Amino acid sequence: MNIEKQKSLLRNKLLLKRQHIDDIKRKLAEEKICKRIILFLHNANIEINKIGIYMPIQNEVDITPVFSKLVCLHYKLLLPVIYKEVLQFKLWDQKDKLTISKFGIPIPADKKTIAQIPDIILIPLLGYDHRGNRLGYGKGYYDRTLDYYDKVVQKKIYTVGIAFSCQEEDKIPTNTYDKPLNYIITETECKKIVPQI
Repeated sequence: MNIEKQKSLLRNKLLLKRQHIDDIKRKLAEEKICKRIILFLHNANIEINKIGIYMPIQNEVDITPVFSKLVCLHYKLLLPVIYKEVLQFKLWDQKDKLTISKFGIPIPADKKTIAQIPDIILIPLLGYDHRGNRLGYGKGYYDRTLDYYDKVVQKKIYTVGIAFSCQEEDKIPTNTYDKPLNYIITETECKKIVPQI
């Protein structure tokens, strides 16, 4: 079975698993994850000013309760907007209006907002493994964006995968263009990924 077929089957499995998380357990897990995000930012030995965030869809971990706290801590929040084949991150304030994109994702309504480069990106995960490999929806936007930042902008962007612990797999199938995460935050841990040699 080729890698794309393996990924497709795994996506279906993990979408169902995430969908069937008990509501009470989900809320408790999300509260713990939000606390871990703040703790991570406090302890991270990285200069962080701008944070790429996301608006949850399809039962992704809801991190929206932490946004107010991040603003109070003087972080700038950036929301991803699909532009051609990559993501642009637009400065967003909680008072700003959102609109739903053609992809069904909430994005800033003001199209004139200038794209900015985040220092870290919080990435919603469908699945992950202990090596930092992640599984998304298969469109490759995050991978292409990180590749662009690396090769064209020449800036290291730190990636933090956000997931429920039940989304961990022994091994996520990968291609050469798949970018591993730097950190993973779940309700049970905040893990730094050691690059594989």
